[in-house]
Amino acid sequence: MSRKKKNNSGNSNSNWAEKLFDEKTPTKITLADDLIAKKKAITPSGSAFWIDQLFEGKTPIQNTAQNKLQVIKNGIVVYELDLNEAKAETILGRHPTADIQLEGARISMFHIALLKQTEDRYFIQDLGSESGSFLNGNKLLAKEATHLRDGYIVELPDFYLKFTLPDVPALADELEIIKNLTDITLPSIEKPKSCPLMSHLIEDRNNITIWSKGTTVLQIADIVDETYDTKTFRLIGDEKPILFSYQPGQFITFLLTINGEEVQRSYSMSSSPSRPHALEITVKRVPNGLVSNWLCDNVKLGDKVKVKGPAGKFTCFSYPSNKIMFLAAGSGVTPIMSMARWIADTAPTIDTKFIASFKSPSEIIFRRELELMSARHSSFRVALSVTASWHSTEFWTGFTGRINQKMIEMVAPDFRERHIFMCGPEGFMKEMKAMLISMDFPMVNLHSESFSGGRVASGVATQTDSVGKYQVKFIKSNMTIKTNGNKSILDLAEAHGIELDYGCRAGYCGDCKAKAMGQVEMLANAEIEDSEKADGFIYTCCCFPRGDIEVDA
Repeated sequence: MSRKKKNNSGNSNSNWAEKLFDEKTPTKITLADDLIAKKKAITPSGSAFWIDQLFEGKTPIQNTAQNKLQVIKNGIVVYELDLNEAKAETILGRHPTADIQLEGARISMFHIALLKQTEDRYFIQDLGSESGSFLNGNKLLAKEATHLRDGYIVELPDFYLKFTLPDVPALADELEIIKNLTDITLPSIEKPKSCPLMSHLIEDRNNITIWSKGTTVLQIADIVDETYDTKTFRLIGDEKPILFSYQPGQFITFLLTINGEEVQRSYSMSSSPSRPHALEITVKRVPNGLVSNWLCDNVKLGDKVKVKGPAGKFTCFSYPSNKIMFLAAGSGVTPIMSMARWIADTAPTIDTKFIASFKSPSEIIFRRELELMSARHSSFRVALSVTASWHSTEFWTGFTGRINQKMIEMVAPDFRERHIFMCGPEGFMKEMKAMLISMDFPMVNLHSESFSGGRVASGVATQTDSVGKYQVKFIKSNMTIKTNGNKSILDLAEAHGIELDYGCRAGYCGDCKAKAMGQVEMLANAEIEDSEKADGFIYTCCCFPRGDIEVDA
């Protein structure tokens, strides 16, 4: 059977696919001459990439500039830039607004910057990227500009940047670190000290400082992009290695100065004390969130932060059980993850069920790690659900919708035999508590922590809040706080670094009982005895100020 060729001589580009089947396979697709003539120079663009250049008539061989940058992937030049036409600052990264967009899983949103001072003075600066950048095999320090010379190669994940600068010959055996440039203002940062991950961390373990309480200064050792709006900050000792001792699920309080104002904000640790050489917190952006957004936008590798703690009663240490179920929503997964990592590392025989819900697949925090934990531990099972419609090409075969009774019964038919640890936004918490009551779950075995009105709420947590019509004085802590009455006394205390006892946070266990003087409102679900109320006791987890009060805490 013969195939008759169509005559498309009037269109030089329309039959390129057919030519693949001809006897002579074409080695090059020739674009229209008039299109090539219109695209003689390649200029940087926020969305420009090699595929755009190909279809627009741009090819690497067109750039004959003397000073140029070549972006190389898999041995192929995929982008060229005439450095003489470069801006004073050219950003390379994965973000759509980057001047040169690089698509790669390990490329940070804003990975590296090319700085132009004069026609023959160019500098490269890592912007605190997650995976780092290497110049001629040497790792670039974050926020330090390095003078570029002819033939220098910058290595990024999956990409190489090759610089051609014939008027700036390379040095023989050293790099020039340029500080205090006359025309380029660089952030001031102390050079991070190298952390010696050597055998003495095990052999001389008894000589390593253990941090278990008090205030200390830590250094940002790594920043991990968990999702598009969530980052994990990995902290280590500042001057020398330290070991972190805490209970999984607890929190630390950051002592920060933002816009000239002293701010305190507490965040649960997502790391596990089974991995004691580093401490991690995971921060999700929130609308109008002063501290959360400040951390995500400003903190870089090598920065130092002051913290105090650890503190908190939301931990599996307080309620040992051979059967555990975790319920989480959104960023409430962080203290849950701390406990899950501890169990996976130290107690793999504990029967653990982990159910968490997120808005969309792209917003699932710790997704890959949770899937790996479920695959590698026979007693650890994970069920994830997405609650909202999303516009994405990502494939999803898991649960959809909010966590419900059928989902719980499917994942853990014996849920009534388990201790449940639950954390998430206030609406999620109320819905789950009501559902568990209707399912005859023994509520004394429910241990929860809300993430909306307490420790990580948006705004400023200071000793006195200018917004508030009531004053709450914590006698033992010697702290007075103003409030408008919409937070429970327990949430109010935690938002200001005051540690109170608690258990279920639902008004059942009575662990949060404290004595108070003044006008308060207690929710109807608080199972407190009338005699205790008559003696001035309250359950702080479900008690709200309705006037000036004093709390014996």
